[in-house]
Amino acid sequence: MFKHLSVFVAALVMGSGFTLAAQQHQSGEAAYLQRCAPCHINTVSGEGGGDERAPTLEAIGFMSRERVRTALTSGSMRTHTEGLEPQTFKELMLFLVPDDSP
Repeated sequence: MFKHLSVFVAALVMGSGFTLAAQQHQSGEAAYLQRCAPCHINTVSGEGGGDERAPTLEAIGFMSRERVRTALTSGSMRTHTEGLEPQTFKELMLFLVPDDSP
């Protein structure tokens, strides 16, 4: 009986973590679509357009987290992230450069 209960509790904890991660991904994606995609070519939905000088979402994903963070906080992209709540900025960073990236 207790073994089944512990498996159930573990599944709930893991499931809630997955749900939180999915919500964070959606929030980061929404921030990207609103603030970044118009120039960085919206590769999420497959629509074209944007500025040919701007790296695509895929290219950004290969950049270091530090490089992306610097661009968004003190570099050329800082005006596009002004006014973002700290949590939304964090979620945008996770969307652009997942934790397992370089």
